Amino acid sequence: ISIGKIGVIVFGLAYGIFVGFLSSGLAEILDYIPIASRRLKIPTLYLKYIIISLLIGKVIGSVIGWKIIQGG
Repeated sequence: ISIGKIGVIVFGLAYGIFVGFLSSGLAEILDYIPIASRRLKIPTLYLKYIIISLLIGKVIGSVIGWKIIQGG
C-alpha cells in the first residue's frame, strides 16, 4: 500500500506525538516515585518492582488509549 509523502508525514507526526506523550508520562511517574516512597516509607528493595509495574501500566494505558479509544 502506497500512502505517499503526505501519508508518511501524517503518520510520522502521529508517531512522534505518541512517543512524546509516552515519554513525558514516564518522566512524571519517575518524578513522583521518590516523594511517594519517602511518604509511604516503602523499603528500597521494593522500589524496583514498583517502578517496573508503574511503567508497564503506563505503557499499556497509552497503547489502549492510542489504539482502541482513538481508533488508531
